[in-house]
Amino acid sequence: MYNYSALNHNMKSVILKFSEKISKYLTRSKFKFVAQMIFWNTRQPKLMHSEIGRKLSEKTTLKKTIERLSRNLK
Repeated sequence: MYNYSALNHNMKSVILKFSEKISKYLTRSKFKFVAQMIFWNTRQPKLMHSEIGRKLSEKTTLKKTIERLSRNLK
């Protein structure tokens, strides 16, 4: 039987390390955006802000998450 939470954690740590390398000179908010977009695209290659916001499971409201994602795509 697989330990999916451990696999998920390992995958997320690899993605964060990769994101750090490619966004070395970006601000913290841009770095988080890059990391979340890469993580999302590994799970499901579909780019809808509302779906991404739901999958991120952040403590902020979905509306605020969608606004942040939209702002960073400009």
